[in-house]
Amino acid sequence: MTDWSAYETVVLLIAAAVAIIAGLATGRIMRGVRAARVIVDETQVGLRIRKGVVSEVLKPGQYSTWLTTDRIELVDTREQSLQINGQEVLTRDVLPVKASLIARYRIADAKLHRTAHAYPATKMYEEIQLELRKRIAPTTLDELMIDRDRVMVGFADAIAPGIRTLGIELLAVELRDLLMAGPARQAFADIWKAQKD
Repeated sequence: MTDWSAYETVVLLIAAAVAIIAGLATGRIMRGVRAARVIVDETQVGLRIRKGVVSEVLKPGQYSTWLTTDRIELVDTREQSLQINGQEVLTRDVLPVKASLIARYRIADAKLHRTAHAYPATKMYEEIQLELRKRIAPTTLDELMIDRDRVMVGFADAIAPGIRTLGIELLAVELRDLLMAGPARQAFADIWKAQKD
């Protein structure tokens, strides 16, 4: 009877040691695993990231990352706007004008948008800025003031292919303000004052 008790004690100690080791190992494993339930709304898509790579584009619904190291990034696919304020550009007759634009867009390819450029919105801003300069530089101030809308004809179509490479669908680019700046503004004010006098 005494031998059986010693045997039971040894088995009990071994079982306790195994349970402790298993508990520690499970704790370590579970710390590396993020268990989460993610809901992708109807206005979003989800990107399942596995080992740093987009493994799947998820449609609206409920998803889990239980027992994996995956994570899910949500991307809003609704229309957004980007304001390009106070761009000072020289006309052909070397007079400065200030232009403000609004770009309307939406993310059309979430995976491409994530991987194509570190800062897609900044890149889009730059593309719009450059196109604006290309369109205003060959125009005189008088031409611009008579028909300011001609600067915007085909504007979005001209830059849309480059913007598409960022996973963005450009919906429209609109001219909000076009104002004379610096000496042009002062000269116009002087002319207006002289006419009034």
